[in-house]
Amino acid sequence: MAAVKKAGNALIIGAGLGGLAAALELASRGWRVQVLDQRSGPGGKAFTERLGPYRFDTGPSLLTLLPVFDELFALTGADREAYFGARPLEEIARYFWPDGTALRSFSSPRTLADSFSRAGIARTREVLAYLEHSRKLYERSTPLFLYDTIDPRSLWRRPALWPRLLGILGLDTGRTLHEVHRSFFRDSRARQFFDRYATYNGSNPYEAPGTLALIPHVEYGLGAWAPEGGIYTIPLAMERRAREMGVEFCYACTVESLAPPAGEGGGWIAETSRGSFEADVLFSNIDPQGFYGLLGDPPRTRRYQVEDSRLSSSALVFYWGLGNTYPQTGLHNIFFGSDYPGEFRSIFQDRQVPEDPTIYVNITAKYVPGDAPEGSENWFVLVNAPPRGEQNWDEVVPAVRERVIASLERRLDRDIGRYIQEESWLAPPGIEELTGSYRGSLYGPSSNHWKSAFLRHPNKSSLYRHLYFCGGSAHPGGGMPLVVLSGRLAVRELLRSW
Repeated sequence: MAAVKKAGNALIIGAGLGGLAAALELASRGWRVQVLDQRSGPGGKAFTERLGPYRFDTGPSLLTLLPVFDELFALTGADREAYFGARPLEEIARYFWPDGTALRSFSSPRTLADSFSRAGIARTREVLAYLEHSRKLYERSTPLFLYDTIDPRSLWRRPALWPRLLGILGLDTGRTLHEVHRSFFRDSRARQFFDRYATYNGSNPYEAPGTLALIPHVEYGLGAWAPEGGIYTIPLAMERRAREMGVEFCYACTVESLAPPAGEGGGWIAETSRGSFEADVLFSNIDPQGFYGLLGDPPRTRRYQVEDSRLSSSALVFYWGLGNTYPQTGLHNIFFGSDYPGEFRSIFQDRQVPEDPTIYVNITAKYVPGDAPEGSENWFVLVNAPPRGEQNWDEVVPAVRERVIASLERRLDRDIGRYIQEESWLAPPGIEELTGSYRGSLYGPSSNHWKSAFLRHPNKSSLYRHLYFCGGSAHPGGGMPLVVLSGRLAVRELLRSW
């Protein structure tokens, strides 16, 4: 009988949710783990910022697929609720259209459908039929695309996946997401409501495959939650559990270069601003294109370079501490622009911030009172934007700011600009600098083609020994629960060959 190889040493670059998930799973299996990150703490894009008395979650804002986190903590012998709490959201978001239509979305499919009916946007049965379609897509696609590794070069060696793969290829891959919604809904507002789900992974609903219609089921079939204390409690909780298990963290640690194993018994070497680190295996929780730059961009890594035209969208974010309250708003708020197709042309073709963009406003003080002083609110205001290009953001940002304030004041019929007490903003170049996301793209490659799911960076490198990838740019994609799954899938790939 062959000897079982002992657990080794693992080095993880990046303390985002993917890297933290990989660290937790590795530690639970007896590995010694070190995690490096250039920032001052864990979280990656799921970070936090404080402006005076106001606190903000600076990245993701909606928690879905909570069982993914439950299972991760259970794997380590812990109860997730002992590390961070989360309350289910009955009302998920409030939607506002330019014509004055307003709608509240609810986690119950029936309640959501009735809300559509009352607003005159769609009939109850139309919404329920669509959500049933979404459920079927989700249940048929997730076993392969979320809970298993998927590398096109190795699929032929896994016959057990072929039937599932063939079945998925027939699920609206030949229609765009917008075309799917056009077949279900006559009202453009209903189509716009569900088209927006393409932006959950930075894609264009007029190009992305209809398979993305599975996303609404995640919210309206499986539920959404608000973490007690805000989103940043999640990476803090994961880091806390990892430290209890012996994982070591090195922050303010910039990786300057990497050297792959130099022989059968060699390991990976990372030269950093805090010294040298060596390990048997290496996990990258940073954008693959930035990672390969640390290796000197060898020619054989060019197959993984993502052309700018394939990148997902970025964002322009304003953080406003407002000395006022706005009862018309909730925790999550979406203010649609007047030309939805034009928005996506601006972002993906013209490479410009739309003239009249859809505006997302997250106000955690509605749920976490300590995030703003009494009688005040903390507004995280996001508009979709193209990845970093030739734009002069010092000129773009003030112009967009004025348009956004004017739009919100008009929609809410309330002053906003004069109540801004604290302010900061983050544009694609800053996102790239802080998180390492290539050109500030939030999700790596977009899903603007039916083959996109097969084109994400695989979790295991075929170019280097003992190298694994996780995070939003790797399989299965962006979004907090998917990134956690990415870290676990990367560890699974290691254990298959260790």
